[in-house]
Amino acid sequence: MIEIMTILLYGEELNPLSLIEQLSKGNDFLVENIIIKGELSKFTKKPHKKSGCYIKSKSTGCYKDFNAYEAWYVEFLEKNFDLIKKSNVTDIQIWTDLYMTKGNHGFEVFTRENLNKLFGMNVALPIDFHILSKKSIIE
Repeated sequence: MIEIMTILLYGEELNPLSLIEQLSKGNDFLVENIIIKGELSKFTKKPHKKSGCYIKSKSTGCYKDFNAYEAWYVEFLEKNFDLIKKSNVTDIQIWTDLYMTKGNHGFEVFTRENLNKLFGMNVALPIDFHILSKKSIIE
């Protein structure tokens, strides 16, 4: 199983370029996407109602190391929470994509301690499951 997480930061008054510039001082991360309020969505073809940015760790979670991978996201938000809130972010999410080949997998997405920290920051935790062939996952 592979776990890929993305932090989604949204706000009607958010300037995502400025936020990314400020976050890049002292943080190591990837920017997956930038959304500008009013620009057309690639998917809906309607203007975005909010601005936003999608941020990822430079590593991908693997079954043996989920806790360390997930901890990066919690620590990133804790470290930068004040800056994020001052930048007019009103919606924080950690989107989790889980990729597996088949079967039944039991797992804990975050430890209880980290869940408490995330809930204290009002972070939403949407999850997508993807069933793929082993070849697709490897690619």
